[in-house]
Amino acid sequence: MKKKLLFTVFICLLIILLDVPAGILGLKAEEAEKKAPHLNLWVVECNKPSHDAFVLGSAAMILVLVAHVFASFSNCCRPSSHMPIKILLGLTWMDFIIAMLLLLVGTWSNNHTRSTCGFSHHRVMEYGGYFAFAHGGLAVVYVVASSLASAHSRT
Repeated sequence: MKKKLLFTVFICLLIILLDVPAGILGLKAEEAEKKAPHLNLWVVECNKPSHDAFVLGSAAMILVLVAHVFASFSNCCRPSSHMPIKILLGLTWMDFIIAMLLLLVGTWSNNHTRSTCGFSHHRVMEYGGYFAFAHGGLAVVYVVASSLASAHSRT
């Protein structure tokens, strides 16, 4: 029982230590993107890509991905029969997908070597950072609930 508790606390700390920096990197990537020169023409925007935003966005995506892997496999791939835990797992997956898509779109828009014009992607990486923070919270709640349910089902 003590080993399971220590494992759960370790996984929760690991998720927090990955998702919080991912969220911060997403916000910093948005700041770096705003510093790059750009020209707005209604909904069309011409901008010069920011290498810093690309690097920060890529790092944020990697951290969210690693945190999600730890959260998903924390229960050792044993499916839970409890509906609230299934809902938490689904919410964690949805949050992960949204965070990754937002960070991917923002990072991809800074992956060019020359200026490009297209629809503006304002605040995409900022929202991706916010979803990374939310992913950390949801993943910790999922890991704790899953651990409690598996401990309860064994007794």
